Amino acid sequence: MATTSLCDDLPPSLEKEDIVLQGLKESQSELLSHVKKLKEDWQADMDRQMNSCEQVAAQLPTAWFISGHEIEGLSNAHNAEMERLQIGCKQELLSRANALKEQLWTLQQNWQLEVGALAGPPSLSAKP
Repeated sequence: MATTSLCDDLPPSLEKEDIVLQGLKESQSELLSHVKKLKEDWQADMDRQMNSCEQVAAQLPTAWFISGHEIEGLSNAHNAEMERLQIGCKQELLSRANALKEQLWTLQQNWQLEVGALAGPPSLSAKP
């Protein structure tokens, strides 16, 4: 008498699906392990870089660091330059607006002249 397993009762497509599912689970597990390893390697590299930067910073003379007074001076100079640029931009925009206003006025005058010319003199045959 032949023995039958549970898999013998399953349709062949279910066996294939289970095999594919198992393969996907294994691939996912491998991928997660690889990502974890990459993350650990990256963290180790970052730690080495930080240590290296700290060592270099410790060797720099203190005169290389900018004092609070110098930072304040640079900030004030920056703020003054920004204010100068803003004023310049406002003046440029105002100048352009005035030029456009003059062009619009000229166009309106020309349009009124054209409309007047098209209308012509009042007709003598028209009676009130």
